[in-house]
Amino acid sequence: MKIRFIKKVKVNDFHIFNGIFAFTENINSKSYLKLFTENLDIEWEVESYQYIAKINNFICVYDIDSNYKIYDFDGHLLTSISGISIINFVKNEFIISDHKDKKAKKINLKGESLWEMDSKLSPQNFIFEDKIFSNKYLQKKDFYCFDLNNGGQIWHCSLSALDTLYPNLGIDWEIGHFFCVVNSILWLNVNNKAEGAILGVNVQTGKILHFIHQVIAQTPVCIYNELPCNNNTQYDAKTNKMIGFDRAYYWEIDLNTQLYKANIWNFDEELKKHYTEFPRARGSVMNETHIFAFSGALGAFCKSMIFAFNRQTFKIDWQYELQNVPMKIKIIKKKIFVLDSGGTLHIFEKENA
Repeated sequence: MKIRFIKKVKVNDFHIFNGIFAFTENINSKSYLKLFTENLDIEWEVESYQYIAKINNFICVYDIDSNYKIYDFDGHLLTSISGISIINFVKNEFIISDHKDKKAKKINLKGESLWEMDSKLSPQNFIFEDKIFSNKYLQKKDFYCFDLNNGGQIWHCSLSALDTLYPNLGIDWEIGHFFCVVNSILWLNVNNKAEGAILGVNVQTGKILHFIHQVIAQTPVCIYNELPCNNNTQYDAKTNKMIGFDRAYYWEIDLNTQLYKANIWNFDEELKKHYTEFPRARGSVMNETHIFAFSGALGAFCKSMIFAFNRQTFKIDWQYELQNVPMKIKIIKKKIFVLDSGGTLHIFEKENA
């Protein structure tokens, strides 16, 4: 695999969503959000404090006056709303947490309330068809399914049920994040201070169906008997697998077999072929063929490297050394974006074979 360096840009932060690339930078003590096309041509810019999200045809910006400003893709301001946190979107409507009355609401572009519930929802919520799944704000043991059309509760699931279903666990589990619904099963990560697991529940009833905790080592050296606590599992729709990566460990759960077993591979030995110092990858992103990760830490005596691990061969196909410590990595189609600790964004592109 050939990857070429394109350019460097000084930024505060950067964001990628659905084919659009954006970053924030300071100009004369003011922070600006700039949007670019896939070819890195500037689309438009707006003064802002913090970039929030792009969903459907909207860009949401949190400005210096603590307002959410909602723009269309041409940069036209559609509405401005204060005193809220936007936690999700559906069509032209927004799921919000209202800071004044501490309620979750669904509102339209005019700021009009379509429904509300008595408590705020967690930002780590998940929408599937006509349902929204979430734990309530600051609750970590229970999660709920609500009707997206009227906000009514459909079911409630408590992690305390694990004590009965799996009495030998004996560990205090907390909700991580929801990441997919496949074959009428809602999948989410759960964690404790030492280990991770994946929970599968019936999407209609909330009944716990699967608890994936143990792993099957596919390489000789593996320190894990269970999924890592930093359980950043995600769903790969192209292969119908749940996949994850942490430090030097990659795992897969193949939903095609419906065996719901976690296979794990150790990349340590592959890293040691190239580097002898602290061979541990930190942040990572994945596409259909590779895991793009980086190593290095502030104050640590180790190289600041970017790697591309091949998900089929489990080899390093590409590497690049940075002067500063990598802090964030994202990919969009053939481009790789890496932000370092010095505020420099490094942009690379995969060349055609």
